[in-house]
Amino acid sequence: MEKIEYQRLHEREYIHWWNIGRRRVLEAALARNLKFSPTERKVLDVGCGAGGNILFLKNFGRVTGFDISEEALSFSSDKGFSQLVLGRAEKMPFPNGSFGIVSALDCIEHIEDDGAALQEMHRVLKDDGILLLTVPAHRWLWSRHDEALHHKRRYTEKELRGKIQSRGFVLQEITHFVVPAIPFLLFQKSMRKIKKTLFPNRKEIIDTYDVLLPPPLNRALVMWLAVERMVMEKFPIPLGSSLLVVARKKK
Repeated sequence: MEKIEYQRLHEREYIHWWNIGRRRVLEAALARNLKFSPTERKVLDVGCGAGGNILFLKNFGRVTGFDISEEALSFSSDKGFSQLVLGRAEKMPFPNGSFGIVSALDCIEHIEDDGAALQEMHRVLKDDGILLLTVPAHRWLWSRHDEALHHKRRYTEKELRGKIQSRGFVLQEITHFVVPAIPFLLFQKSMRKIKKTLFPNRKEIIDTYDVLLPPPLNRALVMWLAVERMVMEKFPIPLGSSLLVVARKKK
């Protein structure tokens, strides 16, 4: 990602509805799928970015941050990681079975060979270890937001399910979430087309759709994600701008 995106993530960790609500969804999903004792927990956060994931991952063990970007690690340096490691997800410098939990939260869509990255995550997990993963969903939602974040792809549920299972994982949960982002993304895509039609020669600035909302709307969206969190405890959500996977490494 661009440096400005790490800066935005760093600044909005405690205030933006997406950051707040998403962390709570992920923490709940991880908690209900863990079976081993706290003394065994070592956590690897692949693609740790600006470091905001540790705000909930630290509740599950000692967290190692791993990222390809030195700028990302610089933003993460004061967050409380047990260590920070620079490298590529397709070839990680950790022994087999090093971690009880591996998280890859909005990470593998940035990687050309996402299958190799998933295989490495499987390798560094202990038997019965847990993979927590999120990705952007639905190819028809592709927009300049994805371009600005240097995404390689958005995923269908079928595609993601196949990639996870073919690398030796057993799916515990797979669900969509963040439903409110869909109409917003579609609106922005429509506005982009209209502007390109009306002003075909105007140079387009590629940027994300990440905007700060008025506090009442921000709070309402945090509450919406709380509702999604309760729903997915019972059954998967069939539509949303993101996909969430919890998978287990087979013995």
